[in-house]
Amino acid sequence: LRPPRRAHARPLTLPPGDALGPDDVFVPAGWFWAGGDPEAPDALPRRRLWVDDLVIRRLPVTHREYIAFLDDLGPAAARDHLPRARAAEDVPVYHLDAGRWTPGETAEGDPIELDWPVCLVTWHDAMAYAAWYAARTGLDWRLPHDLEWEKAARGVDGRHLPWGDHFEPSWALVLEGFAGRPGPAPVGAFDTDVSVYGMRDIVGGVREWCLDDYAREGPDGEHITPEVGAGPFRMVRGGVWSSKAAFCRPAARFANKPDQRFRSIGFRLARSL
Repeated sequence: LRPPRRAHARPLTLPPGDALGPDDVFVPAGWFWAGGDPEAPDALPRRRLWVDDLVIRRLPVTHREYIAFLDDLGPAAARDHLPRARAAEDVPVYHLDAGRWTPGETAEGDPIELDWPVCLVTWHDAMAYAAWYAARTGLDWRLPHDLEWEKAARGVDGRHLPWGDHFEPSWALVLEGFAGRPGPAPVGAFDTDVSVYGMRDIVGGVREWCLDDYAREGPDGEHITPEVGAGPFRMVRGGVWSSKAAFCRPAARFANKPDQRFRSIGFRLARSL
């Protein structure tokens, strides 16, 4: 493998067996084809990009995992990071019960399940969780750069979907796949919504906050550098249970203000190797 602006190739390296946890997915360094999907909203033009060695979590963060973070912070500090209903920013969707946080109900009145992906959190909340988890584990966990996310989701060959190019709505948690009223589901509910690396819940489930700023034209160079966003909008990637297929393609790009909350947006963690 020859990285950008390097005269010589470098070997493909694999992490030691004890470097990955059971919920970690390894994405080897190298080139991949980004963008190029004419059906994906705001997709980049097809281009070849380099991503360094990456570990990304197999699944998005759940309510169960997020509540563990809030409980560890303590009731007072946790209030700054509570998921809150977007229509009423001062109304949290968790309740304090005997000193511990418990999930409440959705806008439709359904009980929130602990194994659903967390949502209604800001980008800042996601960053705070990543910092807490990094301190807890001693590893440099963070949010993924949106193009790291795209490589982990699509592989290197430019396929439009994790499984190929044909969209099959029964293979992921998307709007067209529901026979009844749509709604969230536990993470990992669809074995078919999985990339060549083992990352899951890509096309359906919940969209995900990414580390970097939204850049309409994409990166300036070929080598993706995971820099923390500081502008007015952050990148968001992935499909969601409440969207139609056209808005769930892995090359699709979205952007939101980092202090906004949506029931369609959660997050997962990543780290460099």
